[in-house]
Amino acid sequence: MQTTGITAVTLAVAAIFLSALAGCTLPRQKPETPAATSATAQTASIARGKLLHDTQCVACHDATIYTRSERLAKSYAEVREQVGAWQAKAGLLWSSADIDDASRYVNDAFYKYECPTHSC
Repeated sequence: MQTTGITAVTLAVAAIFLSALAGCTLPRQKPETPAATSATAQTASIARGKLLHDTQCVACHDATIYTRSERLAKSYAEVREQVGAWQAKAGLLWSSADIDDASRYVNDAFYKYECPTHSC
């Protein structure tokens, strides 16, 4: 009998609460702009590239390879070319998206080369 009373009270409170909310409206969220969506996607891509780099690339070398004076890559395209070549030599079988993400991370973290719009 006690349980029924608690249940009835709980239902009554919930009904009052819901009826009070019935007249309320939540503010509409603005849809993301294409630029915001692009920035979010780029951030996610760089984060994924860091994960790929930190789990695969550092098995063979540390970050000093990117800051040495005799760098092999002199542009973003060459960074991507090197990432693609070395993942193949390591037998990683990365997709084009994997290579793009790792290239974006390495470029963003170390090289700072201008990235073509279609790539970044």
